Amino acid sequence: MADELASFPADGYAVLRRAFDPAPLVAEADAALARAFPHAGHRNTGDADNVFRYVPMMGERTPVSLALLHRFAPVAARALGGPVLPVRAKVTEYDTGSSWHRDSDVPVPSAGFVCYLEPLAADTGALRVAPGSHRHDDPPAGPGLPLETEPGDAIVFGEHLLHASDGGGVRRQWRVDFVRAPEGAAEEAAVRRYYAGNYSPDWDGGYDYEAFPTYGPHWRATCDPATDAALDALGAYAAATAEEDAARHRAGAELLARLGGQDAVRAIVAEWYPHVLADPRLGPLFGAGHPDHVDHLTALLVEVFGGPTRYTDELGGFPALLSHHRGLAIAEPQRARFVELFLAAYDAVHPPDDMTRRHLAEYLAFGTEVAVVNSHATSDADLHPCQEIPRWP
Repeated sequence: MADELASFPADGYAVLRRAFDPAPLVAEADAALARAFPHAGHRNTGDADNVFRYVPMMGERTPVSLALLHRFAPVAARALGGPVLPVRAKVTEYDTGSSWHRDSDVPVPSAGFVCYLEPLAADTGALRVAPGSHRHDDPPAGPGLPLETEPGDAIVFGEHLLHASDGGGVRRQWRVDFVRAPEGAAEEAAVRRYYAGNYSPDWDGGYDYEAFPTYGPHWRATCDPATDAALDALGAYAAATAEEDAARHRAGAELLARLGGQDAVRAIVAEWYPHVLADPRLGPLFGAGHPDHVDHLTALLVEVFGGPTRYTDELGGFPALLSHHRGLAIAEPQRARFVELFLAAYDAVHPPDDMTRRHLAEYLAFGTEVAVVNSHATSDADLHPCQEIPRWP
């Protein structure tokens, strides 16, 4: 690879032919794209007029990606002239081309390694570069130089280089970025800005952040200690966490819509209720049942998940809910069985969706905890601190 990098300082890019076996990465990337999105139609629009969706490949579900990140790190160090730090590896599925742009305006050396997962030619969406444009501010002259590639090739280019793409259909790209490790206070401040610019609480990739975090527990457990400490000190972890926490909150707030609306919630409750009445552990709590129970629980859940406030406005609100639970002395096995049967009802009537199921389970854990505490309360002082119908999350 050393010879292939010889022109990198002057041109701002290099193409590493047959750099890796593409088959395992293609399979892993396709699996990530298939699993990560609760809504297959999710797309983002970027500053380069491009339409895409992406999934980080930085955890235990994507070992091929992580191995390739580590394999390219020393190549990045040679290209950038010193030790490097990773940003993140991800697979991106592009629906359109991209207008001319630079990936960074922060004055620190950084580079992206781009690997397309299908053959690309000049007329089918190959990356186009303006050689040497990282050294001046002039606009590109003409259509640029198309870098035709086969799966297994890697394009490495400086993030200050002008690049674009045009033509072709949907195409998949695996990418990992590196920034040169800073020396001195001024470079540290610049690298902090660089990492902060890669993540924003206002950005929502739409993917399952629990299953595919940028810097999750697996990354932290397997990353070498020096890199881990540097990413922490430079704010990379904090910036990525802020972006993903904000996205998690938005996803939870959209839970009613992702469940399918009021009618879908009613269908889940209606599926669940007969199983509760027939269950030997829960039967003592529910007795013979009540004809309005499905309607009232549906109204409660719809309100909790951000819908109309009918439970509060018409059905007694939190005081009524509290009166239903006081004195029941709900045991932990009963609470767990309640949740188990509710999630089984969700599975029976709702299309598979790991993210929505997890958010529903998180509320059920909280709501049943409140019910258990209140069912054992002998005075108002013993009640759970939540004293109103919550809006989840």
